[in-house]
Amino acid sequence: MSAEPDSYLDQDALHERGLDAHILRRLVGQVRPHAGLAAASLALVALATVFGLAMPYFLRLVVDDATASSDLARAWNLDGRGALLRWFAVLFLACELLRFANNCAQGYVLQLLGQRVVHDVRTDLFAHVHRLSLGFFHRQPVGRLVTRQVFDVDTLSELFSQALLTVVLDCFTILAIAVTLLVLDWRLGLFVLTVLPPMVGLTLLFRRVLSVGYREVARLRSALNAYHAESIGGAREIQAFNRQAKQLAEFDRRNDDLMVRRIGVIRLYSLFMPGFHVLSAIAQALVIVFIGGAVIRGELSAGLFGQFFFLVRMLVEPLRDLAEKYNVMQAASASADRIYKLRDEAPDPTRASPRDGALVRARGAIEFRGVSFDYAVGLPVLTDVTFAVAPGERVALVGHTGAGKTTLFHLLARHYDPTAGEVRLDGRPLVSVHPDDLRRQIALVQQEPFMFAGTIRSNIALGDAYTDAQVEAAARTVGADGFIESLPLRYAEPVVEAGATLSAGQRQLISFARAVLRDAPILLLDEATSSIDTRSEQLIQHALHKLLEGRTCLVIAHRLSTVQRCDRILVLEKGRLAEEGTHAQLLARRGLYRRLYELQYAERPAGGAGSA
Repeated sequence: MSAEPDSYLDQDALHERGLDAHILRRLVGQVRPHAGLAAASLALVALATVFGLAMPYFLRLVVDDATASSDLARAWNLDGRGALLRWFAVLFLACELLRFANNCAQGYVLQLLGQRVVHDVRTDLFAHVHRLSLGFFHRQPVGRLVTRQVFDVDTLSELFSQALLTVVLDCFTILAIAVTLLVLDWRLGLFVLTVLPPMVGLTLLFRRVLSVGYREVARLRSALNAYHAESIGGAREIQAFNRQAKQLAEFDRRNDDLMVRRIGVIRLYSLFMPGFHVLSAIAQALVIVFIGGAVIRGELSAGLFGQFFFLVRMLVEPLRDLAEKYNVMQAASASADRIYKLRDEAPDPTRASPRDGALVRARGAIEFRGVSFDYAVGLPVLTDVTFAVAPGERVALVGHTGAGKTTLFHLLARHYDPTAGEVRLDGRPLVSVHPDDLRRQIALVQQEPFMFAGTIRSNIALGDAYTDAQVEAAARTVGADGFIESLPLRYAEPVVEAGATLSAGQRQLISFARAVLRDAPILLLDEATSSIDTRSEQLIQHALHKLLEGRTCLVIAHRLSTVQRCDRILVLEKGRLAEEGTHAQLLARRGLYRRLYELQYAERPAGGAGSA
């Protein structure tokens, strides 16, 4: 399939901005909980700068001391003027050893700081994503969210462990060198520092161009990952419809787009670095020509010339390092921008409800009062729906696909709140009940239940503290023990991602066992027996007879034989409640339910259908 640039997979934020103050403030805020490590890093940065500046100073003293002697050999005399030269090698070695130790400590502390910050970011982002509403997940491809939580967070790791404090060190070093040059000779210092504005200007020039390139690379990579995830999720359909070649062609197109954009960024960066080398060479040439000339004329000492030249070379190194780290900063800026965009998504508003602990175990009285709902403005799914369900009553919801049946379940579980009207449980508005408290009152069995990677036992218990005996009893209640006992490892049998090694019927039996285990007062069945064979359905119907005692049950089923045993049937049409009554009453009305019934059993006698 060919995707347009503005398709669902490609829609992603692309801001033409670099590491701006807003993002930088938030990044610094991530470091605040680890202030001790950050302070240690800054102290090591300061020490590194001191060790770096000590070397040119020692060089100046040695050169001036040595050249002051008419006989250079006398410099090695213990009692002569060359005493400093004698110890220069020792000082140099000691300084380098200290720098080595400082660099080792600094590298470890930086990595430790980076990993702890990224750990916090990853945990916070994961927790936040699971606080978002279902509507958010309907709008976002899975691959894009995985990119945010894995690749973008790892990019931030590079920023904190390599770039951020390295940039601080470089800036600190540049400032220290500039001050030292001005203190030594402010006229010569200003003259040498004239090379800084062109370097800064070159950085700003490429900053704007590169920032767009890096964000486009990030967008294309996210879209490619989203497409990849979609292709893996749809592998069965791709093979069934022989779409391998078309999928590969589309993947190649997207992969080529990403490669071309990355090459473009690399090409720009390859022009960026040589400019720094040219400007640094100019700075060093200025020192040689003008300050070296002053030495020849006797206006400056050879030691001062050496110190100036050494400092200028040291000045070029952090400038070049800043330029090299710019790509890391830009990539991290793009990732941080996208991470914070996800982090700024408003949490599910239903979770703002109070948790007063009043809802311990519901009786199961459900009431919808004039409920309307739309997923998108102007596209109503439900309109003015009103009905009540008594505690322990079994009510079926039927209607054409898209009539709003599943949406009623979503509203009852507070995955969404109504656009208008209200839903009540035991006379209490659901908006006053925290969703975690509410969902403990509800057991949901869906048409296609999701299986987590783990075991049969873990998929029934879902991480709750149930004993093995309780899990096995729930499986026996719904007849799932039949297939489980035939497995090599029984309840310890591994379940792969999405339960791919289990049949649809086996997955639904596990889902029924989940519902039995939770012993909730309200049971929601959404096409729960559609993938189960006749024998298994008979087992479940027997189990449900026991399970439904004293519980409220809402059933969605297209097979009308399933709903005939319900106490009452609600018929929905285009988001409105069209009919309500028992099976016999609705057949007698000769309305929508009768038409649905006749369509489903057109080739079967009424008596046979009724006895199903």
